[in-house]
Amino acid sequence: MVRANWQKSQSLSLPPGHMVAATEMMKGPLKPLSILLVTFCAAVFDLPAQTPSSGPPASAAQPAPTSPAIPNVSAEMQQEAARSDVTYLRSYLVYRYDYKQQQRDVTANRFRLRGVYGFGPQKRLGVAVTVPFILQTNSAQTAFGLGDIEPQFGGNLYLSRRFRTGAAVEFTLQTATNSQLGGNTTIIKPAWGFTAVPTDRNELNCVFNYNRSIHVSRGAKIDEFEPDCTINTRRFGATEYVEWDSYYQFAQNQLAQTMQIGFSRTSRREKQCVLSPYVSFPLNQFGRQTQFIVKVGMDISWFSSTEPR
Repeated sequence: MVRANWQKSQSLSLPPGHMVAATEMMKGPLKPLSILLVTFCAAVFDLPAQTPSSGPPASAAQPAPTSPAIPNVSAEMQQEAARSDVTYLRSYLVYRYDYKQQQRDVTANRFRLRGVYGFGPQKRLGVAVTVPFILQTNSAQTAFGLGDIEPQFGGNLYLSRRFRTGAAVEFTLQTATNSQLGGNTTIIKPAWGFTAVPTDRNELNCVFNYNRSIHVSRGAKIDEFEPDCTINTRRFGATEYVEWDSYYQFAQNQLAQTMQIGFSRTSRREKQCVLSPYVSFPLNQFGRQTQFIVKVGMDISWFSSTEPR
């Protein structure tokens, strides 16, 4: 078995010319994204091992039995990866908590409730709203209250078992009860994304957002491009993921990069409940200055039991 796996890995090796091109892709500011893509390709080609059968050989007239575990694994993985999938429009409710440490001794505890409602033929359309409550502390004062509410509307442009693509538009409304708890600006956020499911245990989610202020009460205007790529792989009864999130700010001509690592697991008792702990950290100095120093959190999602998975 070890020799067979070694021969398989040798057959997948790249020619020298292609190896040089792959090495060049790993350089530059998009190095974390290249690492994610290489990791995803490795997970895709991770073929299941063959185990010898202990029973008598099946006759040619009897068809091979089909295992119901494969579609269930795929459904559970897509449910557990819904947090980063703009095309997954099944109705669900998610409670999100995260603790974030930022520059200048600023800490923030965010409690967010997000609801998604899918409707239309094959659940191609969906609406969502996020309501945040924030406790923010700095060296001078502490503020607690409602943050900026974020409504969203989206739909799927193409839908199949292995590939989905869709678009959405989100708004950030100035509803914060304290100026420290909001951005003091109304933002429109159009997005396009896709989900690729090459195998029942691997999934790639990519979303490309453009964030722009359409009304500013005070402070600087927001004008940035936000690509977000997540690799999900289901192993050991859970979905492990690595997410690369970045913000290219046009005014400063710089890219803030962050990475999030975590896993999602469906409750064995309640199949509609998913737990998702994670940790996030910046990948460059600009990400540390504009986003956070460290962030840890937990998502708890409840999916509708009346909709097929």
